[in-house]
Formats: sequence, structure tokens, C-alpha cells
Amino acid sequence: MKVILSRRLVLLSLALLLVQVALPALTAANHAFPKHFHWQREQNPFTLQVVDNVTPEWNQAVDRAANGWTRSSVLNLKVVNGNGRRNCRGDAGKVEV
Repeated sequence: MKVILSRRLVLLSLALLLVQVALPALTAANHAFPKHFHWQREQNPFTLQVVDNVTPEWNQAVDRAANGWTRSSVLNLKVVNGNGRRNCRGDAGKVEV
């Protein structure tokens, strides 16, 4: 009986050790974008237009998200009305939602 408990304890300890070692690797994020992947700008903050193509019930959520991002010292988002079409082409320098 003591041998069974000892084996269970060893297996449990190994399983916990494996989780402890593997978990940080699974949750690690790598945000190393290529050097050409950025918004060209001269200074901070820069203003980016968010073209609002959502239905009226989503307008408040878009405004709330834009206001949250605008709190940063790097980015200002200005929400402008879009055409409301589902299939719209993106314009350079704008974010279409």
C-alpha cells in the first residue's frame, strides 16, 4: 500500500512539474512584427480614422472601443460614418469596421 501511494505521489509530482514547465511556453506571446509593419508617422499621437459600417445597435460599442484606444499617448481614433455596406473595400490609412 505504501508503494502505491509513493508511486501516485511521484506521478502526481511529475505531472505538476510538467504543467509548470509547459504552461508558460503555451501562454507566451510573440508580437515581433516585421519592421515594415507599422503606421508611418512623424510624431505621436497620430490620428487614424475608423470607418463605422456597423448597424446602429453596434455604434455604442465602436465608440467605446475607439475612446478606449484614444486614451493612449500614441494613437487617436476618430470614428467617421461609412456607407453601411457589408462588402466594402478598405482605404489606405483607415480602419473599416
